[in-house]
Amino acid sequence: MTDNQQYQQPQQTIPVDQGSTGLGFVLGFFLGFIGLIIGLVMDKKNTKKGAIIGFVVQLGLAVVGGIIGLIVWLIVMLPALMSGAGEFVVLFFH
Repeated sequence: MTDNQQYQQPQQTIPVDQGSTGLGFVLGFFLGFIGLIIGLVMDKKNTKKGAIIGFVVQLGLAVVGGIIGLIVWLIVMLPALMSGAGEFVVLFFH
C-alpha cells in the first residue's frame, strides 16, 4: 500500500436541498391553484409534495364548507318556503 492510498479521506457527498414541505404546504393551501403551480414549478421534491398536500387540504375544506353551508341554508330557508313565505323569499332573492 502506498502512502497516498493510506491517507485518503473517504468521499463525502454533498447533501442536495430537497426543498421544504412546509413552504410547499403554505403555497398550496393559501394560494390555491396558483400556489400549486408555483410549488410544482420549483425543482424541489419536498416543496412539490407540500404544495400538493396543501392544495388538496384546501380543496377538501372548501368542499366540506360548501356542503355545511348548503345544509345550513336548507335548514333556515326550507321552513320559510314551506310556510307560505316562499313568494317573499323568491321576490327578495330575485
